[in-house]
Amino acid sequence: MSFKDIELHRAEDFKLESLEIGLTSVCNFACDYCNVVLGKSLLPAETIIDKIKDLEHLKRVKLSGGEVTVHLDECIKVIEFCSSKGIKVQINTNGTLLDAGKIRVLEDVGLDCLHVSLDAYNASDYARYYRKAERFFHKVIDTIQLSAQSHQITTVVETIMFKETVDKAVAIADCIYEAGARHHEVQYGVYVPHTGWNETISKEALQDVMVELVVHKKPDMKMYFSCLPFDKMDFHKRIDGKQDNVFFPSCIEGKKQLHLHHDGSVMICELGHPMILGNVFQGLDLNRMYDSVPKDLLSFTSCGTCRKDQEYPIFLRSLGASAMRVKNV
Repeated sequence: MSFKDIELHRAEDFKLESLEIGLTSVCNFACDYCNVVLGKSLLPAETIIDKIKDLEHLKRVKLSGGEVTVHLDECIKVIEFCSSKGIKVQINTNGTLLDAGKIRVLEDVGLDCLHVSLDAYNASDYARYYRKAERFFHKVIDTIQLSAQSHQITTVVETIMFKETVDKAVAIADCIYEAGARHHEVQYGVYVPHTGWNETISKEALQDVMVELVVHKKPDMKMYFSCLPFDKMDFHKRIDGKQDNVFFPSCIEGKKQLHLHHDGSVMICELGHPMILGNVFQGLDLNRMYDSVPKDLLSFTSCGTCRKDQEYPIFLRSLGASAMRVKNV
């Protein structure tokens, strides 16, 4: 199974094939567009393994946070277990805490995909936006370069499209290519109310920059456009004849993918519709999730798209923007 294989087929039935697991809330960044509630929570590898070991349809686990590489030993335990069961594992990371030795260990234990965030193409822009030292940008580039050299790990770099990145998208794509990565995921930034972040762009601006990216794309770069807020058919007409290695993953949220948070909460579509379905520490059995499809889950999947304009759950809306800030490292 290669990157995004599950999403490249329309989800017709309810079958939990992918689980995104918020291993930790700890992070050395505080990105405005992130939905994570920062703190010191950890979902230990032992607990994760216990919750997934009997999931008969599970094909992929995504480890996210927070910044999961803060707890690299826990990641390694999960990867080792999943690898022994034929379950693919993806790590979502900001890329600032890895080095050659750690990447080699991840490769040895069977990591399938390293998914790195990059929303700038130079150190000064990166430092200004994330309120970090310029050295963090160079760490990310080093991580991408080292991971891209691996024959085991698929290196994917993700860029969020919002006001800060839309005019720099082509330059960011070039930076990613020059670093050696050949998989670029471009995702539409959604409004995140509880952080006060609303730097989203219009659907028209998104479509324009996507056309520009496709036209400019190198032939051997695979580009994935995720979470699109418009009909893909309109876009296909604009890029006719330029679609080699351009992919439009389907939404599998709710039907084939759920999100397990470090506090045990199970959610639908973390950013677009973070509705809590239950808690694995309070009796929710992931292996029986679809025996009787919860009303909220059925309502979401029948809608066919993320309801980004819906109110967020009280526990998210009640947090102020201050809850999303940590001291710069």
